[in-house]
Amino acid sequence: MKKTIGTLSLNWQDIIECYNKNETIADMYFDLFKTYEKEFKIEITIEENEDVFDVVQAIATAEEGEIFNLLKEIFPRASNYYISEENIGGESVVFNGDIIFTENETGASQSFSFSDIFEEFSENDFLD
Repeated sequence: MKKTIGTLSLNWQDIIECYNKNETIADMYFDLFKTYEKEFKIEITIEENEDVFDVVQAIATAEEGEIFNLLKEIFPRASNYYISEENIGGESVVFNGDIIFTENETGASQSFSFSDIFEEFSENDFLD
C-alpha cells in the first residue's frame, strides 16, 4: 500500500492582500502570524485510500493536537487587535489562514483554508 509522506505548515501571508493592505492586518501578520508560520511544521503520513483534506482536518481539529493548541494560543493574542475599517476583532482574521500539505517526495502542495478545516467550530472554541 502506497503512503504519501509530507509536511504540514501554516500560511497567513495572503491576509495582507485580502484586506487591501490594511495597516492593522499587516501588523498582525508581522507581529503574530509570521512567527508561527516559520516555527510550525508537522510530518504526516497519508495512506493510499485516505483523502488529504480528511487527514489534515482530523489532525487539525484534534482538541489536544498541535494545531488546535496552537490556535488556542493565537486567538487570545489576535483578539488584542481591532480592525476598525472592517469593524472586526483580530480573532476573526485567524480563520483566513491556510494549512498547507507539501509532499516530501514531489514537492507538490495543497492548501486548505482554516475556515474550511474548522467549519464546525467558532472563535469561542479557541478562547478560554
